[in-house]
Amino acid sequence: MKTTWLPLLLICFNSYSQKDSVNFDLRILDDENGQTVFSNVRLWNSAGENFYPDSLYFWKTFLGKPFPDYPASGTFNMRLPQGKYYYEADRGPEYFLMKDSFEAVNNSISPVVRMKRLADLKKMNWWSGELHVHRKIDDIERLMKCGDLHIAPVITSWNEQYKENSKNTGVPKKFDDNRFYTSSGSEDERGGGALLVLNTAKPMDFSKDRRSEYPALAASVDEVLKLYGNKYWIDIDKPYWWDVPILLSTGKINSVGIANNHMNQGGVFDNEAWGRPRDTAQYRSPRGNGYYAQDIFYKMLNAGINIVPSAGSASGVLMNPVGYNRVYAYVKNKLTYEKWFKSVRKGRTFITNGPLLICKVDNQYPGYQFSAAKPVKLKINTEVFSRDSIESIEIIKNGALYKTLPPSTHKSEITFDKSGWFLVRVICNTPGNFRFASTAPYHVKIAGKKYISKSSAQFFMSWLDDRARSLKIADVGQAAEVNKYIDAAKIFWQQRIDSATDD
Repeated sequence: MKTTWLPLLLICFNSYSQKDSVNFDLRILDDENGQTVFSNVRLWNSAGENFYPDSLYFWKTFLGKPFPDYPASGTFNMRLPQGKYYYEADRGPEYFLMKDSFEAVNNSISPVVRMKRLADLKKMNWWSGELHVHRKIDDIERLMKCGDLHIAPVITSWNEQYKENSKNTGVPKKFDDNRFYTSSGSEDERGGGALLVLNTAKPMDFSKDRRSEYPALAASVDEVLKLYGNKYWIDIDKPYWWDVPILLSTGKINSVGIANNHMNQGGVFDNEAWGRPRDTAQYRSPRGNGYYAQDIFYKMLNAGINIVPSAGSASGVLMNPVGYNRVYAYVKNKLTYEKWFKSVRKGRTFITNGPLLICKVDNQYPGYQFSAAKPVKLKINTEVFSRDSIESIEIIKNGALYKTLPPSTHKSEITFDKSGWFLVRVICNTPGNFRFASTAPYHVKIAGKKYISKSSAQFFMSWLDDRARSLKIADVGQAAEVNKYIDAAKIFWQQRIDSATDD
């Protein structure tokens, strides 16, 4: 759906007079039990104008565009001027997208939508969450229900937007028996990129004495460690930020956003912002930004960096509902916030902005390390659920495409005669957008040997040199502090190059 900028007077709330208007009363039911169910509703007319029952949840992205979704608690009621209308009810990737149209000509229209399940992953012990949420704490429970999301560490501190609030804590709030959120998330976003700091006892204050390039983002990592020891989660929200080689060298980063907020439900935010730009001839639109992010992640793994993929939507800033980009983590028995993050740390996950990908290799879930004294052949089994058509299922080995499978094929094999890693990803056929799913990597160790690619380590060293040349810090003392982190990173990447086991 195309959403266009409209002056405020044309953003339509429930303010029409009774005369020449029609009552639209939408009810949303769970198809399995017939009860009303939370869902995101999008309603627009033939001119592309969006309509909302009220202004309570209305917000605009940083680009100035109004967000089309209204989080309905099972009903959506408003008066509409006569005309042609379209609507969608969306409850996330485990449900089919329900949509219809109608002519508003009579006194009242009362359609009933029955939300049909595509899959119920919690019954398979897979639980959804995401790491980049910018919505109001007072709204978060409703928004999570509408997207059928189970875990959300909410960001309440973002550089100059920091406010002291004793209610914002890292203690998980539980509701609906199996949904959890915290309110102590922080984001430090500056010239070198953005860090998401989650699971601390209270939000970090990144508002003081910070400029675009000073202090270094890595100094914020040190600040987190000083305050919270190992009780934190740090996510690099996009893998192409300029400071990525420096941040990776600290050894303190937990995850990196592969399904990130440049992927939106209505399309792609098709640039790298102030990150390291991609070669657009190699990485062509609209999928180029997404493939570029994945390839950088693969180079991290090739360089021997033990890091897991993450997902985040930045709802409240970019054009996404809460949970559009999400992580599914495998958690047996009863879900808790802590168990979910423990599973993510192990890489027992898949990330997605659409298709659902269950993968087992020799009966093991993602994140597992296979060890053998000699070459091995592993059997891959996948199960895919998707409301978008599937273009291909792909096996990635050591950063390269190993095998492409047709959508109907869910069994395959992979052989390793030396150490390495692999993962499985699904690509959807969605023109103008990039929808995919990817497992976290599996690792294979043959004869006890590590796998470190020299070319991948050199890739980050070259990147680091470019970053050092790009810095423009007039103050000599401040420049010296930032260069301290660059010099340490150069030592780190040189050691990776020197200890490489593969080209």
